[in-house]
Amino acid sequence: MSVSLFNLYQIMSSSINERIDLLTFGDPDFKSELLGLLRKELPIQYNEVLEAHANADYESIRFWSHKFKGSIAGFAEETDFDIIQKFEQLLKANHIKEALEIAPEAIIAMSKYVTLIENLD
Repeated sequence: MSVSLFNLYQIMSSSINERIDLLTFGDPDFKSELLGLLRKELPIQYNEVLEAHANADYESIRFWSHKFKGSIAGFAEETDFDIIQKFEQLLKANHIKEALEIAPEAIIAMSKYVTLIENLD
């Protein structure tokens, strides 16, 4: 049985939606407020990571990756959280070469959450 990208997206968004429901104790107003905040902040944080990456500003990449990681900590898939955390830790330790090797994976993980949050109800 193959899983299409659309099906995978539905599975992931369902799981994240359920985690957000748990975080907000099932309170629809709290959930709406949280999603509104995430819809505002995640794209900013993500774009700051991209801009810092384009400018080889590793301290800013670390800072914005840390903020992004904190923003998704309560509902992220473990593998995504771990890669963003590893990326941040490598930058903090000034292991730039190793950080750049996993940068595409970390940036893709961040991008995924920007898109998922934009599309949650």
